[in-house]
Amino acid sequence: MSSIILTLAGKKIQFLFICLCMSYAMQAQTVIGVVEYIKSDDDELFLDAEKVWHKINEERLNEHTIVGWVLYKVMNKSTDDAYNYVALTLYDSFTKLDNGISEQVVRRAFPAAGTKERGEMLHRAEAAFQVVSSGVFHRRLSCNTGLDKQSEYYLIREIRVKPGKSHEYLKIKSEYFEPAYREAISEQKRSAWSLWEKWAGNMKDFQYVDVNGYLNLAQLEQAGISENFSKIQPDKALETKSTQLAALCKPSNTELWKVVSRVVD
Repeated sequence: MSSIILTLAGKKIQFLFICLCMSYAMQAQTVIGVVEYIKSDDDELFLDAEKVWHKINEERLNEHTIVGWVLYKVMNKSTDDAYNYVALTLYDSFTKLDNGISEQVVRRAFPAAGTKERGEMLHRAEAAFQVVSSGVFHRRLSCNTGLDKQSEYYLIREIRVKPGKSHEYLKIKSEYFEPAYREAISEQKRSAWSLWEKWAGNMKDFQYVDVNGYLNLAQLEQAGISENFSKIQPDKALETKSTQLAALCKPSNTELWKVVSRVVD
């Protein structure tokens, strides 16, 4: 699936990535997420296709082309966009973004199948869905070491930041909210938190994605961080910092995703 976005994006995206590589070359750890918003009218047919993509991405992980791939079912969202699944492909280097799915990878994923059979299999898998839109994101903040391998549910908040206010937004999130999220994770009120910046795709609707991970729906019900915020920063008021954030940005869309399939190192 991740090859599709690269084909769709073409040279314009490729040029953008070259520029981004240069400007972010000094960052210590790079995690890039290629996101595809997918529409499928037949869940059963699509989940059969998922088995094909799962095997292929296992091989891509084995050859270190990617560091992860996750397929999500969109359980709830606050917009009327047509997609009902989301595929996320994770990379640790910009140079790997142009690596599509090679014939060698497909052959290793299905060693018992002949060339014709593999071709027909891929054709059926690709026919089971439509990519509605796509985007490329860079992980700016995270409470987890490496990639999240535990969460089953994700609360996704797409954030629109006012022009020229990104630096202030990131400063408040990193200095005041990230420590509170870390404390919430240590108390098992959630299992992950990260903040992603959009680098390619439709930049008008939102520029950041706030992601909270949960082991189950019961944990999701404990989502508040007010106690954790006060414990870590007793001299700071959550209400004050939330008001400051609200002056810089506003939510564009909120969604709940459930993991369907995961391939992570």
